[in-house]
Amino acid sequence: MSVSQVINKLKSINPWHFLWITVILSEIFTLIANSIQGYLRWGAISYDLLMIGSIDALFVPIVVAPIIIFFLKRTEEITKTNARLQEEIRERRTAEEALQQEKAFTEGALNTLQETFFVFDLEGRFLRWNKALEKVTGYNKAEIAVMKPTDFFPQEEAHLATKAIERVIEEGHSSLEASVLTKDRRLIPYQLTGSLIKGATGAIIGVCGIGTDITQRRRLEEELRILTIKDELTGLYNRRGFLTLGEHLLKMADRLRKSVFMLYADLDNMKMINDTFGHQEGDRVLIEFADILKENFRTSDIIARIGGDEFAVMPVGVLGDNVELIRNRLDKSLEIHNGRVNRNYDLSVSAGVAYYDPENPCSVNELLVQGDSLMYEEKKKKKEM
Repeated sequence: MSVSQVINKLKSINPWHFLWITVILSEIFTLIANSIQGYLRWGAISYDLLMIGSIDALFVPIVVAPIIIFFLKRTEEITKTNARLQEEIRERRTAEEALQQEKAFTEGALNTLQETFFVFDLEGRFLRWNKALEKVTGYNKAEIAVMKPTDFFPQEEAHLATKAIERVIEEGHSSLEASVLTKDRRLIPYQLTGSLIKGATGAIIGVCGIGTDITQRRRLEEELRILTIKDELTGLYNRRGFLTLGEHLLKMADRLRKSVFMLYADLDNMKMINDTFGHQEGDRVLIEFADILKENFRTSDIIARIGGDEFAVMPVGVLGDNVELIRNRLDKSLEIHNGRVNRNYDLSVSAGVAYYDPENPCSVNELLVQGDSLMYEEKKKKKEM
């Protein structure tokens, strides 16, 4: 057997077995050395000493060495186990720190949102929310923690929130426009979007929602709505606005079984004014007459410029018996206006009055046709005079 083979054989031996063999050999060599030493000293081998040495040589490797080896192996196992535990602790600590950092990052990101963010479970308990929800509603963390989603809506709109939540659970997604009720009882228009949250196993965890304040959008929509029903030059209602509001007034007249009237007025000589003095002057005349109508009628009355130089008025809650009085007052206002303004022409109008009878209902357009016809009769009489 070569030296390398011997070395490889030794390497393959278990370290603890190698240690045990080493102890046995050490004790045998010690016994031999002691026997030789006794022989050299006394000239003979002491069998008593040899017996004691043999027992000692056998006791150490057979009894003591295994005990020592057992405790050494246990110490090594404990050391390895401790090292594994320390490594697991370090890994867990690293994972917890990563989770804390992720949580801090997520909360930081959510708290920078102007939109409200919230998560609640299927029982309606809030699990998470951002600072925007507290700021908008005025509720603190302790209060939100015990509230339900429907608590953030006025009583008349709470059912809308309930239905939206049901749609999220059934379809996975839903949206809602409603008023959010704050702690100080203010109502803020909000658009709310909700999505279903599921865990790794597919079990439903709850609902995640985002709310956006749409106050500015509602304001712009109202401004656009007004623009669509208002006349830009005079500030009165335009034809669309007159028709829309007029139909509502007729429905109210039907319910109350009351008659209403409509004044249809057309400015005289507008073509001459535009041709002679220019369209800027013509626009000034339109604005002046619109102001006269505003002075003679109430803000609740429906006053409109329905065409180029044509105007219509539907007073709210005025009986037909007062029509003559209103017409006389309008003529008087025109007379005063003409006396105050130094111009080469007078401002005058031709008008017709159409009546609405709940017993014989008709549309606003039909009233306009009647009023237009009566107005032209008056205009024709003026030309014949």
